[in-house]
Amino acid sequence: MKRTYRFLIFIIIPLCFSCQDIIKINIPTGKSSLSVDAVLTNRGLGDTIKLSNTTAYFSDSSFSPFKGAKVILSDSAGGSENLVEVSPGIFPIRKTMAQLNHTYYLDIYTNTDHFKATTQIKRLSPTLDSLRYQYQSKSVQYDTAGYYLYFFGQELRGTGDHAWIRVYKNNKLLSQSEDLFVINDDFTDGKYYSGVSIRTKEAFQTGDLARVEIWSITKSAYTYLEQIQTQINNRGIFQSTPANVSTNIVNTQANSPNQATGFFIGSLVEGISQPIFK
Repeated sequence: MKRTYRFLIFIIIPLCFSCQDIIKINIPTGKSSLSVDAVLTNRGLGDTIKLSNTTAYFSDSSFSPFKGAKVILSDSAGGSENLVEVSPGIFPIRKTMAQLNHTYYLDIYTNTDHFKATTQIKRLSPTLDSLRYQYQSKSVQYDTAGYYLYFFGQELRGTGDHAWIRVYKNNKLLSQSEDLFVINDDFTDGKYYSGVSIRTKEAFQTGDLARVEIWSITKSAYTYLEQIQTQINNRGIFQSTPANVSTNIVNTQANSPNQATGFFIGSLVEGISQPIFK
């Protein structure tokens, strides 16, 4: 199993944490451009398209919504939903829910450009059977003393599965840089995950409610998250030059100087909750 842990902080590629927390990554200094944070799941709640303006790496500017765009969400079965901007840059998804093997299309029209993104809904693998937890004392390995989670579940036969594992504490998403956990089945196809550690920066305590969700994601979304992790960990005197991470937000006018950042992620979501007892 290939595992990736450390995460979070993107530069105005706010990527779908919780109901989508704002995260930032480093991008080279340059003009402001459209950034898209788009998530579609089968949860039926909280999925939102967020549009913003990127800012330069060393800019002191705060998060800036991209206003006045027209946004349409459609699918391979012929469905379509015109999204309404309820506040600057915020477009809740009211009707559309992700369905297995469907393809979804996101069209964003600005005053000058038409951007398009596509995502597919993959199967959920692994499937969650149960959660367990174990107390760990504070150490070099564990920032805080408390209980840490382990998951059990079956990885389905057939290669090509990618998953994003998200952890909640008392219904609040844990979204520190240590809380990213994405996996693939390169070395675990068809095997059983027996007590895989889910490392988080924040420990659980007696009385807490833990919840773990598995999101099925495409290979390109998996790569996107790994690239973000590289940017976050790219520190120190020998760091490489910051680079843009990949995106599936494409300007339909290939020669346009206006390009976009961010990602459109489609996913099935499965979750399991576990109270923490002493």
